[in-house]
Amino acid sequence: MSYDILDLLHIDTKEDAYTFILKAFMENAEYRKKSACYWGFEDDEDYKVLRTSIKINCSKSRNKITPDLILYSNRRISVIEAKLFSLEGYHQTDDYRKAQAEIIKTVNKERGDSGSYECNYFYFTLKGVRANCEDFKSIRWHEYYYNTLLGMDFHDEKLNLLCKAISNRAGEYRETLKKLPEKKYTDIVYSKNSWIDPSTLYSEEQFADAWKGYSVYTGNVNGKGHQTLRTDISKEENYIISENGNKYDNIRLFSRIEWYAESIGIYLNWEYTRRDAGVWGEYIKYSDKNVDDSLKAHFGNNKKEWCKYMNTQDLGAIKVCSPQDDMLHVLKIELNVSGKTIKEIINMIKPIIDKYDEYAKDVRRRLIIKDGLYTIKSAE
Repeated sequence: MSYDILDLLHIDTKEDAYTFILKAFMENAEYRKKSACYWGFEDDEDYKVLRTSIKINCSKSRNKITPDLILYSNRRISVIEAKLFSLEGYHQTDDYRKAQAEIIKTVNKERGDSGSYECNYFYFTLKGVRANCEDFKSIRWHEYYYNTLLGMDFHDEKLNLLCKAISNRAGEYRETLKKLPEKKYTDIVYSKNSWIDPSTLYSEEQFADAWKGYSVYTGNVNGKGHQTLRTDISKEENYIISENGNKYDNIRLFSRIEWYAESIGIYLNWEYTRRDAGVWGEYIKYSDKNVDDSLKAHFGNNKKEWCKYMNTQDLGAIKVCSPQDDMLHVLKIELNVSGKTIKEIINMIKPIIDKYDEYAKDVRRRLIIKDGLYTIKSAE
């Protein structure tokens, strides 16, 4: 592994450092022109760069927002939120979108004007994942920098060093993705290059054929004393919304892959999730004191009844999980992937995900409304 200035300064995985580097690059007029089309501007439309916190009153979870960058001309505003090594905060991009009026006011204050603007939103990530808010367009980090830094001379020694480092990383990342399907899984897991986050390896865009028809989200799952990379794979049709508008009686069934050192666990998860005014919230834990104990008991009994039914079925190597407090898993299988390539592993995973999808449909078929709540039919 080669080292560059980012490694030497120990900022190679410091997310904010990349934001400030991009801001410095954009102080150069030639670079702004090369970047314009990525951020929604015309080639000949110059724009300015702003980073600031903005007070808002449209969110229940935050009273201010700090987008990574706000770009603005006299006609357009582009909001950039970068997530290279972290995950989106709770309703973060939704809140940014709702705060459009406050963003416009801030830009007008900077310009000393009172104009109106076309507003665009961008989600700048390594993985090419989608933001929670659908109005955000996904921009891949390596594609952007590979194309915009090529041949750039900032006429500044420090910026040129950073330009070279980031350009090389973009190229390295690009080559990694090209060869990804044939790489050994263990080579990725044990890679000393912490900068290339393994969570990019299982994104929707990387395996479009395997994940066709599914939504894919990759991040971390945190437990007591451990953190594991995981990929959640779901279909919206397996999200069961309360017929009576009960904000707690909403079920999300989805597959989760947990990536270990030499094996992977594939789970079918059953999650009760808050849904308020059409917006999905956090999943309901049995320890949640805001939810009535009798309701939590009902949710637990539903899972137990369905697991009891699944124990009567021929599941092959798939096992039914024992219900435990705060556990989401209802089915599981662990596969040894030592020596396997990424492509071979995806081919092992796909039929299990499809089978889990059928089991999720079975849950929907077995649900009835009783006393105003979804209730699983008893095992027959």
